[in-house]
Amino acid sequence: MAGEGSAVALTYLASPEKAAEAARTAEAEGVPALAIRADSGDPAAVKEAINQVLARFGRLDIVVVNAGILMRGTIDAFGLDDFDKMVAINRASSLRFISRLRIFRTVAG
Repeated sequence: MAGEGSAVALTYLASPEKAAEAARTAEAEGVPALAIRADSGDPAAVKEAINQVLARFGRLDIVVVNAGILMRGTIDAFGLDDFDKMVAINRASSLRFISRLRIFRTVAG
């Protein structure tokens, strides 16, 4: 997307070096970039990430949600909290981003 002229914002949780590298790659294409530390499984973090993007760029045109985790274990070691965390990140994070953007679009017109 940077190669097509789009400003780039990305979120990360555990890999700040990789996020910084991705941002530098976008900037090398001549577009502004922003790397934001945010847990895609946390609704407040998603909201804050979107607010940072809007504050920096004034708009958000394209969203690609690529967060995901895989937790493994036997039934006696794999708890409901682990399952809930996987669902929150692998499924619900997409809905959180979309829902938050829908609210912004409704308010902004």
